[in-house]
Amino acid sequence: TTIDAIFEHQSRQKMPHIIYSLPEIVISNLKNKSKYSIISDRDNFDYVYSGETLAHLEGSSMRKLRREIATFKKLPIDYRVDKLDLKKKKDVGLIKKSLKSWPHTYTENDRERHEERVLEELFNCADYLPHECLGLFINNTIEGIMIYSVIDKKSTVLFNHIKASYNYRY
Repeated sequence: TTIDAIFEHQSRQKMPHIIYSLPEIVISNLKNKSKYSIISDRDNFDYVYSGETLAHLEGSSMRKLRREIATFKKLPIDYRVDKLDLKKKKDVGLIKKSLKSWPHTYTENDRERHEERVLEELFNCADYLPHECLGLFINNTIEGIMIYSVIDKKSTVLFNHIKASYNYRY
């Protein structure tokens, strides 16, 4: 019913009938799937990782990541990870300034810069949202951010935005 209502709205707006990023649970519960054209979009898959595996980087599937981290740690740089407060103008200003200075922040996949507008709205609503942010500082310059939310009684982390300058390998 909701999908049909969205399509009706799109028709009134003279827009194509397209909905992106429907969760698999929605698709699997559609009553009349043959009515719709359902196409997987590799660029918009959600990824679910085991926290235990990531925390300890154990197993052969984590070998490459372990090697990349070890290589990064050998670089002749001073690095640290600090928490940034999305409710503080100073921290948000630092994040915005960094995003604008990084040459590859927004790619061809986002020519309209939707993500920039989403981040701006997130910063504007930070007092009401449960988002947290970590910043990767290299030689006292912010070179990466990760905005996330801790949910489900602190047992699940949802990564919302991960951006980096790409000035350093790994």
